[in-house]
Amino acid sequence: MCVDGIFRKATDIDKTGSVLELEKIANPCGEKEEVRRGKTDSTLYFYCNNGEMGYSNEMEYTLGYGCNANHVGYHQYQNSIYYCNKFTWKYSTDSLVKGVLVDSRDNSEYKTIGIGNQVWMAENLNYEVEPSWCYGDSLEYCEKYGRLYQWDGILGASAKVENVCPEGFHVPSNKEWDELNAFVNLWFHGNSYSARKVLLSSDPKEFDNIVHVGDDLVGFTGIYAGHRTANGFFTGRLTSAYFCSADMNEEGSAYIYMLRQDEFDLTKYAQKTTSNCNVRCVKD
Repeated sequence: MCVDGIFRKATDIDKTGSVLELEKIANPCGEKEEVRRGKTDSTLYFYCNNGEMGYSNEMEYTLGYGCNANHVGYHQYQNSIYYCNKFTWKYSTDSLVKGVLVDSRDNSEYKTIGIGNQVWMAENLNYEVEPSWCYGDSLEYCEKYGRLYQWDGILGASAKVENVCPEGFHVPSNKEWDELNAFVNLWFHGNSYSARKVLLSSDPKEFDNIVHVGDDLVGFTGIYAGHRTANGFFTGRLTSAYFCSADMNEEGSAYIYMLRQDEFDLTKYAQKTTSNCNVRCVKD
C-alpha cells in the first residue's frame, strides 16, 4: 500500500481497516440498529447503529444488537447470561444458568450449570459401577466427591457400561473439554484469571492452602478429589482433580484432564487406560 508516497506492505491493521471501509461502501448502514453478516466477507459480522458501522460477533448477530446505551443490562445467549455496561459485554458471574438433573437409575440429583453453549454437571458423578472407588474407600467421600472410575471400565472397547452418565448426558470428549477451556480463556484470561481459578470451588475447606482457593466464576465448582494409584493408594485430595475424557490417542492411552495445585491451566494428559478419574457429564 502507498502511504505518503511510499509503498509498504499492508499490516493486519491496514487490512482490517480496509475490510470495514469496503463493507461500508458495499452495504451502507441506515438508521436501523442491526447486526448482520458481511457482504465483502461473510465470515465477519458488522453492527449498524444510528448510521455508524463497526465490527461485531456471532453472539451479537444472534441477539440482533450490540452492547450500547440502548441495551444496558442482562441478556441470555445460549446457556449463559452476559451483562452489557453500555460499552462492552461482561460474563455475568452473579446470574448463572443453574438446573437440577435427576438420574433415573438411582434417583440421585445433580446440580447442572450452563457455560457458553454447553450444559455441565456441576458436581462429580456418583453412579456405582465396577470398577470404581470412593476416595479412601469411604462412602462419605463418594457423597462429597463422586466416584473414581477406572477409565477402561466405563470407556473404550472393554467398557462395562454403554454410557455411565444419566440419560441425555455423556462423558465429554477432548473437543468438549477444550471448548470449555477456550470459553474460560476468552471471557476471563484478559482479567488475569487462570482456568484453575475460574473453574475451582470457592470453598476454602476444599484446599490444603488458602492461596489456591478458586473463585468458581462460571459455576463449574471443580474440587480436588484426588485419585487412586495403581497400587491401591489414594492421594491428591485437596491438591488435584482428574477428569475423564472419552478420547484415546493413537498409542492407545486414555486422555484425562487435570486441575492441579501446581498448574494454572486445565491440562490434558495421556494416561494408562487403567487409570482412574472423576466423571463430569455434559449434556448431549
